[in-house]
Amino acid sequence: MWKMTRRAGKGGARIAGGPSDAELQVFNAFPTGSLVKLGPGNVEDDPPCREGWSPNQLVRAGFLSSLLCGAIEVEPGLVGAVNIEGACVIGELGFPQVTFKHRLRLHDCYVPDGINLEEATVRTLLLDDCRIGAIYLLGAKIDGSLRLSGAYVGGKDRRAIAADRLAITGNIWCDKGFQSYGEIGLSGASIGGQLVFRDAHLDGNGESALTADGLKVTDAMFCDGGFQACGEVRLVGARIGGQLHLNAAHLDGNGESALTADGLTVTDALFCRQGFQADGQIQIKDARIGGDLDLSGARLDGKGRPALSADRARVTGNMLCNEGFRACGEVRLAAASIGSQLNFTGACLDGKGGPALTAEWLTVTGNMYCNEGFRASGEVDLSTASIGGQLIFSGAHLDGKGKPALYAQGLTVTRDMFLDEGFRADGTVNLTGAKIGSLADEARAWPQALDLDGLTYDDLTNMPARKRLDWLNRSVDYAPQPYEQLAAYYRRLGHDEEARRVLLAKLRQRRRQRAWWARWWGWLQDWLAGYGYAPGRAMLLLAGAFVAGWLVFSTRHPVPVGPGPHPEFNAALYTLDVLIPAPALGQASDFDPQGATLVVAVGLHILGWLLAITVIAAITRSFSRT
Repeated sequence: MWKMTRRAGKGGARIAGGPSDAELQVFNAFPTGSLVKLGPGNVEDDPPCREGWSPNQLVRAGFLSSLLCGAIEVEPGLVGAVNIEGACVIGELGFPQVTFKHRLRLHDCYVPDGINLEEATVRTLLLDDCRIGAIYLLGAKIDGSLRLSGAYVGGKDRRAIAADRLAITGNIWCDKGFQSYGEIGLSGASIGGQLVFRDAHLDGNGESALTADGLKVTDAMFCDGGFQACGEVRLVGARIGGQLHLNAAHLDGNGESALTADGLTVTDALFCRQGFQADGQIQIKDARIGGDLDLSGARLDGKGRPALSADRARVTGNMLCNEGFRACGEVRLAAASIGSQLNFTGACLDGKGGPALTAEWLTVTGNMYCNEGFRASGEVDLSTASIGGQLIFSGAHLDGKGKPALYAQGLTVTRDMFLDEGFRADGTVNLTGAKIGSLADEARAWPQALDLDGLTYDDLTNMPARKRLDWLNRSVDYAPQPYEQLAAYYRRLGHDEEARRVLLAKLRQRRRQRAWWARWWGWLQDWLAGYGYAPGRAMLLLAGAFVAGWLVFSTRHPVPVGPGPHPEFNAALYTLDVLIPAPALGQASDFDPQGATLVVAVGLHILGWLLAITVIAAITRSFSRT
């Protein structure tokens, strides 16, 4: 075993010339990797200064690099490692493309000039509780792990850690109060184990706090347990092999997006709960989440931008935005796909002058919950969305702020849609072209304005037609289809009288849409026979007209026409002959009314034609419905 000794002068060890006492201790402990305690560190000073360290704690970076590169041979069976506590490293540790054959462990040490291992090949690096000016690991290869637990990195350059394209076989730990001042770059890096930022504080110093576009993590990634980031966190196109934890984290985009992770792939779940807070937009467009996307209790503030942008995201499990979830800014789920349920129970969405929820072309395999105190300040857009289970707005309050409260044109709900239990909409509810399995609503929950043209449903909360007509009459524009749909619903139940009432209301409503001078014919049909839906009224008019004509013609006989032979005059037959549009009884053609009887005969004839036309129209409508 190698052993180096030297005699120290009266003033103690000095760094100039040969090795210092501290370096001798490190050299002698190197073969076995024994810990060398050089004294208490001063890394908690902010900022620390080199003058605060004893000469016996100073170690040259070049000396350490020589040992790590294999300047001395280690006997078989010995590990060979630099293992120091309480040292101040003079100079930049390492150099580009170097190869470290041995492990480096620094604890509570100060490396003001940083560590430079660009394109290097090294073993495990353990740098717990150290203060390091900067770390350069661009394109480096680490066989083992990188641990920076409790360390502080930054202050020397714009980037605290530059580790783009880093390849490491083990874990990276930046936890237990780890702090960085300057951007951490992990773009294109590959991590063979876990990436742990638990309880870390990242300050981008005006730049992104963490840039890890294209990052690959074989196992889980943890940014939880009090994790804080001042500056954007970027995970665009990153791939996480396990779960991604952001529980109780606080992301502050510092005027930019808090999290940008478009195209992110997480094999398991993504957790952003337990007090997760974001000041800035959360953007996960085109993301792929293999488990749940859990935002329960999260508080998102887009700071003038959408609070959450998850357009075209694919979530295999549930998406949970409940348990007090709050969003200041638009929540976007356009063309997103949720493999199970989408839960906004009790959530509060404030669009801040814009839409609260934009989810056109959304696909949810299970149920979608927007109930139990759900609040939306701004439009909720579910146009062309598809809900495979139930859509529940029970007890929700939607305020469109001058725009539609619920815009659901082309919405498809396979099972039930609930708009009950105190549901309230301040603004139009647009269900144009929607297809709903069963619509469960209540009269007190109906909004003032509805758009129901093209809405189809298999079932409906059962109410009398008179009450349901109030529902249809809230439509912003007249359309015949909602009346036809409601009438068909009543016919399926065998309530033909209710169906006729609805169809009669449809014709009356259509008449009201016409110019005043074009309403007379509809009004006349309605008065005569209720557009054919009140045949009893037509029969009463016909009977009344027949009795009146019979009485008139019984007292004032019309005179015969011409000198020829005539049948005996019969007041009843003559009245029927005049009243029925087609001459068939031989009385009207042989007798000519005069004076007042002429007026009665003409009136009866006109009334007969009107009644006939009305009946024919009713029969035609009946056949067209069939």
